[in-house]
Amino acid sequence: MDQDLESTFLEGLEQNKQQMLRICSVYANDDEDRNDLFQEVLINVWKSMPSFKGASSLNTWIYRVTLNVCLRMHARDAKKRKIFRKMDSIELSRYGGLDQPREESEQLVH
Repeated sequence: MDQDLESTFLEGLEQNKQQMLRICSVYANDDEDRNDLFQEVLINVWKSMPSFKGASSLNTWIYRVTLNVCLRMHARDAKKRKIFRKMDSIELSRYGGLDQPREESEQLVH
């Protein structure tokens, strides 16, 4: 592991951790989701460190990576919610099974 890369990562994390957590909090429903999102951000920051060219400050770059990860995860979760909402609206009786008398359905279980 490149020492310069590791020290830059740790320095950036130390300087930006609170801001990163605040951004994650905006896009998370609870503390567990926030921590999962923060972990995803850390992984992405670490993987992207070799591509940091220094054209902007490290703080600005980490902010953008954090925001992009949060937006990407939020969009993915919104898409999942939309799919589940559509499934919730499907009437199961159309697919049979619910109209069966109780005795018939109990026989199928045994």
